[in-house]
Amino acid sequence: MINYNWDVTSVEVDKADGVVYVNWICFGITEFHREAETGVAAFSPKPNKEGYVPLGDLTSEIVMLWVDYYLGDEGKSSIQTKVSEIIKDVESKPLRTIKL
Repeated sequence: MINYNWDVTSVEVDKADGVVYVNWICFGITEFHREAETGVAAFSPKPNKEGYVPLGDLTSEIVMLWVDYYLGDEGKSSIQTKVSEIIKDVESKPLRTIKL
C-alpha cells in the first residue's frame, strides 16, 4: 500500500507580496521505499479581490488548498499514479546485499 503526502515547499512572491508561484511536493511512501514528484503551480494575485489572503496570514494548509484547486482531482491522480509506477518499478527489482 502506498501512502501519499502532499506539501508546499516554498512560494515565490511579487513586489507586492502576492504569491505568484507555489512549489509543491508529493511523496509516495511504502514500507520499503519513498519516492517524490515535485512541481510548480502558477497564480495571478489579485489583492483587491474578495477572499484575498495577505502573505502574512498564509499557512501551508491554505496554500495547499490552492494547489489542490490548481491541479484538480485528475491532475493529483496523475501525479500519484506516476509516483506509484516508480515505486512499483523499484520494488519489483531484486536487491542484493554487498559487504563493504
